[in-house]
This record gives sequence, structure tokens and C-alpha cells, in this order.
Amino acid sequence: DGDRVTGLAEFGSLLYIFKRRKIYRMTAQTDPSRDAFIFYALGRGCINNRCWVIVEEKLYLMDESGVFSTGGGDAVEQLSTPIQNLFRPGDNAVINWGASRWFHASFDQAGETIRWFVSTASSYLPRTALCLHYPSGK
Repeated sequence: DGDRVTGLAEFGSLLYIFKRRKIYRMTAQTDPSRDAFIFYALGRGCINNRCWVIVEEKLYLMDESGVFSTGGGDAVEQLSTPIQNLFRPGDNAVINWGASRWFHASFDQAGETIRWFVSTASSYLPRTALCLHYPSGK
């Protein structure tokens, strides 16, 4: 499909295959080299292999359209709506997508917070964190 693989994650009983703009799921019965089946999962992707976390049976990810979560089905919950202007592309872009290979996520269990570290237009290495208090969704 012209999109490159950016990462993999074991979630539930499936292997999730992340691309920049799409996500696929893989399942197998006994031997993945013989009976693997890959199928389309979501029309969203993941920036790289470090921009996702699993918290309380939910997968939280960041792609070029924002931050979102999924419980493993076909449903996606958009979480970055209040800060969506940060993800707008163009000449006045806030996020430096050229440095996306260094973006990463972390999970703070005590603070109930997930952070995605990104580079802003003025920096190359990630120095800005997009924070989500996952119980409240804020």
C-alpha cells in the first residue's frame, strides 16, 4: 500500500503491525510462517515503534493526525481534540515531523499520565511532552 512499517506490538492475542497511516493485525494458530493471517484493523497509524503504550487493556498511540486509543476492535477514540492545532501540517507547523524518528511515549503509573515527547519547530530532539491523564481523558 506504499506505507512503511513503523512498529509492532503484542496486544491481546494479536500482533499489531503499525504503519504511518494504517494499522494491521496478525493472527496465527500454531506457526506464523504457515498459518498467519494479516488483516486491516484501523485507518490510523503510529509514528514509530516508541510512540505507543498499553494501559489498562487499551492501546494509546500517536500518528500524524493526533493521539488516539483503541480497545482492540474497530473503534478509535480521538484524544487530542483540544490540542489538534498542534498536529496541523504546513509552514506554521508546531511539531517538527522531520524529527519524528526520535519521538517517544512513556507511561507514569503513579501519576496516571501518558506522555508523548515531540520536537517542536524550533528543536530537533524531543523536549516537549503532550500529556494525557488517561482516567479523565484530559
